[in-house]
Amino acid sequence: MNKETERIIRRELGSILNGHLDKSSLVIRGKDLPDLLDDIMGEVSNLDFISKEQFEEYRDNWNKKLQEQEEFYRNLINEKDEEIEASHRKIAELKESITNDSTKRVLETKLAIANRHNRLLKKFVRDILEEI
Repeated sequence: MNKETERIIRRELGSILNGHLDKSSLVIRGKDLPDLLDDIMGEVSNLDFISKEQFEEYRDNWNKKLQEQEEFYRNLINEKDEEIEASHRKIAELKESITNDSTKRVLETKLAIANRHNRLLKKFVRDILEEI
């Protein structure tokens, strides 16, 4: 709290208390007024300090929670990235497997055709040799 605000509060409180000094139910001597004002202003300053302290505590707690959330989501993102990379690797393996299997089938088919042609050619050669 700045000095100007404190001075205004002291003046306002002083006028309020002076207004009550005339009542018979409240007995405050005029010389006790500065001490009373000091006590009140001390309490106001203490409350101001507590509110700043609470604000800082709330701010620190909030920052801590934000950091925890950020870390949680960063870890979650990293886990999902790892899962995605594992999926990409699995897809690549499956593509390679499919390619290898289909290539193997095509080559086996061509080899079977070549073997049939080879047998057929041998038969033709034998037939020709037998005729000669």
